[in-house]
Amino acid sequence: MPSGDVYNDLGFRLVCGDFVPTSWFVDGPNGNDANDGLSPATAFKTIQAAVNVATDGDEIVVAPGIYKENASATCGLSNEKGVNVRVRSAGGPLATAIDGDGIRRVVKGTAASTQNSWKSHALTLDGFTIRNGFSSGVGIAAYCIFRNCIVTGNTAGMSAGFDLCRLENCLVFGNAVEAATSSGTTKLFDRTEAVNCTVTGNSIANTTGSSIFTRSSVINSVIYGNQVGAGTSFDGDTMFSFSCSETMVSGTGNIAADPRFVDAANGDFRLAEDSPCIDTGAAGYLDLSFDLDGNPRVKGRSIDMGCYEFQTVQTETTTTPVPVPFAWLDKYPEALATNGGDYEAFGNATAANGADKVWQCYVSGVNPTNATARFLAQIAVTNGTSVVSWTPDLNEGGTKAERVYTVEGKTNLGDGSWGPTNEASRFFRVKVEMP
Repeated sequence: MPSGDVYNDLGFRLVCGDFVPTSWFVDGPNGNDANDGLSPATAFKTIQAAVNVATDGDEIVVAPGIYKENASATCGLSNEKGVNVRVRSAGGPLATAIDGDGIRRVVKGTAASTQNSWKSHALTLDGFTIRNGFSSGVGIAAYCIFRNCIVTGNTAGMSAGFDLCRLENCLVFGNAVEAATSSGTTKLFDRTEAVNCTVTGNSIANTTGSSIFTRSSVINSVIYGNQVGAGTSFDGDTMFSFSCSETMVSGTGNIAADPRFVDAANGDFRLAEDSPCIDTGAAGYLDLSFDLDGNPRVKGRSIDMGCYEFQTVQTETTTTPVPVPFAWLDKYPEALATNGGDYEAFGNATAANGADKVWQCYVSGVNPTNATARFLAQIAVTNGTSVVSWTPDLNEGGTKAERVYTVEGKTNLGDGSWGPTNEASRFFRVKVEMP
């Protein structure tokens, strides 16, 4: 045993008096609930077995597979004891699912009665598909936090799909709430926070007073293409900001527009390049650096609305006064390698002629690695008329103007600024610009 470390049989370690959280492991295909769960080789078979022994601050790592938890006849995965623990899939939502088998609610957290009390004792599910849940009451989940999850194919017999939950970076589609409560209302989300979520293709019963969201908070999200029957997407007690829906909703930064999914008919709810949801979210609400696909966010000027960040493919420099195509810089592989393969650094570097930056060589059309390369202007007088020409001329012989060339003049070099040429002009220069 290393000096200074104190172990006990509960699976955690004290180091210099500080509590070190335990990592528990679950492997449905290969694990056994009789194991100790402290390593992948001795993993539990069910997530519930790990939750039962976890304490506040622990993490449960779940191997890929389909998990049909069975805490009770009506609930799959349960956190009744109220531990604050993160359950993380090792393979992501496309490889790991918690399945309600069509007969029970998928997950229930602590049975706290108020919204503020459950947050400090919540079960956090990160990177799962949550599917096939059913309940005559809350059909999907209560008192939980969901991150990077796909929620689909769940049914609530009445009441709500989610109650007192928080969702971040989640895709929620193809779920249904089928019947009204005794008060005549149905809702997919009740008293729930949705941040950078995409909620689409869901349906709720055709009753007056039904809503997708009631008493909830929606931020940086896309709520579009849901069937709400005789109701509305949001009740009057839902806070809606920096989000997209079919109709304009009061609040800061909202838009009413088609979000332009790539292929909604085939389940691709990523944003197309012309989506109005790109760069229109607000920073500070999501403490995650990646989207549902695991791609970096933010990619543009600001975070995108919804669970997917539009992934632009950079093809030119962004830190030079004029964008320089990577394809042009690739023509000079040795110089690029000298700059560590960094296109931005190469574009801003001093050219071999010592007078220009590389980006200026791109504009003028000269080789940045040639020490004698220059953009040259000449003047000739023919029949008393001055004719100015230049080389290289990138427009010569082309049908498209690659550059804008402007001849400017002065009467004397000591005069002020250069300007349009006239009969008094005795000195000339050629200015090169991008179209």
